[in-house]
Amino acid sequence: DLFTDSISNINDKISWIKSRYPGFYSIYFQYIVNLGDPDRDGFNVPLAGFLADTYIQKLYADAQASFGDLKNEKEKLQNAFAIYHHFFPNHQIPEIVFCISGLNYAVAATDSVLAIGLDMYLGKDYEAYRALNFPGYICERKIPEYLPSEVMKGWLLTEFEIDVSKNKLIDEMVYYGKINYLLQVCMPKEKPYINLGFTEKDYQFLTTNESNIWGYFVENKLLYSDKKKEIVKYIEEAPFSVGMPKECPGRSGVFIGTQIVKSYMDNHPQITLEDLMKNEDLQGIFTQSKYKPQH
Repeated sequence: DLFTDSISNINDKISWIKSRYPGFYSIYFQYIVNLGDPDRDGFNVPLAGFLADTYIQKLYADAQASFGDLKNEKEKLQNAFAIYHHFFPNHQIPEIVFCISGLNYAVAATDSVLAIGLDMYLGKDYEAYRALNFPGYICERKIPEYLPSEVMKGWLLTEFEIDVSKNKLIDEMVYYGKINYLLQVCMPKEKPYINLGFTEKDYQFLTTNESNIWGYFVENKLLYSDKKKEIVKYIEEAPFSVGMPKECPGRSGVFIGTQIVKSYMDNHPQITLEDLMKNEDLQGIFTQSKYKPQH
């Protein structure tokens, strides 16, 4: 809508965008593309510059070429939110907005809007990502196939935020495990490795070496560590998991946490999804999961 030629007058375009996206347009201009307050006098000048910028125009053209009418992405998200609404009827379903973020955000959420930067899913070898030195292991997921699940996960992370007082590695493992378990329920047709945010090769390594990875956490007494610099090695984005074989991807703790939550739910069929997501006793979930890797 912002790039359409049907409204050529820049002031008319600002008014139209405001009427179309009242809950999002100010956030988009101020915080996503950093153009400032769209309600101030003179905003038409930076906006005109943004729309005429050759790099921004290329991002828009490439996004149009990659996604077209977004039929597939919209369908997957509609199905996911229909399942989500079934299990959580009292939770809000956001308005979904596709935009060009200027390579700033893949997913951004307010309390009512879920915004998707299409320019962050233009292919792992996209020239702008290389020019900005995006890490190769991150670029592996900057392809359209990962968009729907990353968007849905972005919303779940804002709807079910972690209790900051839960600061041990096992707490974070189980928290992200809960998010991923719910995501898999909402997107059952998506490949598990995509829902978990891994490449197929990395996911294969994790599943094949699950017991060894678990053994590493146990033997090194990491599960109850509250040292942030230790926790980030296994929870946050990284090219590999420190201390493990170089083939073991980052976020191995998130993978194990997902397996723990799956074991917990398999062993407690009476527990509903709502019960699971309300349960803040993350260490209790781990204890009751009876998690034991099979290989």
